[in-house]
Amino acid sequence: MISTATGWAATAHRVLRTLNGGRTWLNVTPVASPHKYPRLWPVWVSRSTAFVVIDGPHSAELMRTTNGGKSWQMTGSFPVPLTRSLYGLPEFLSAQVGWFVPKSIGAAGTTLIQLDRTTDGGGHWSPVFSDITQNLGGGAGDVNAITFVSPERGWMTGSASATGQVYFEETGNGGRSWSHQALPVPASLSQT
Repeated sequence: MISTATGWAATAHRVLRTLNGGRTWLNVTPVASPHKYPRLWPVWVSRSTAFVVIDGPHSAELMRTTNGGKSWQMTGSFPVPLTRSLYGLPEFLSAQVGWFVPKSIGAAGTTLIQLDRTTDGGGHWSPVFSDITQNLGGGAGDVNAITFVSPERGWMTGSASATGQVYFEETGNGGRSWSHQALPVPASLSQT
């Protein structure tokens, strides 16, 4: 919820919006989807602005609305060759500043963790971080979530592919470098 009345929600294939505190929901899914059954990765920025990555089997696109989902526009170039992308995690701090983590397969089946940044609402992207083995949980892995609270400070979570080890990383320079944050895992939960 953005306020007590206005909020956004999503299913795997739909984007929804409420204007009355969740009593009713409007389907505001972008109709320009290139896929019959796309997966959606939404990010809510404000009452009227949201971004959605529409991910299909062989391509993806980033769309933006500034009028609460009444209309959607493609944002411009995408950060990675879409034929390599399996899915992407978008994160937008504002209508202009955002990050995107594409998940791509690297050499010999390893997972490539890459982070791209935009400062013009998704029109253009610049890589800020890319590594196959870095220190993320002891090796290549899956990024489960990314969030930023300022243009410089953010966090990334996920797990290492080979070991299943959970990682939690922090950046203080917009994603150019990351440092491991040790978090105790409750005894009731497995590391795998």
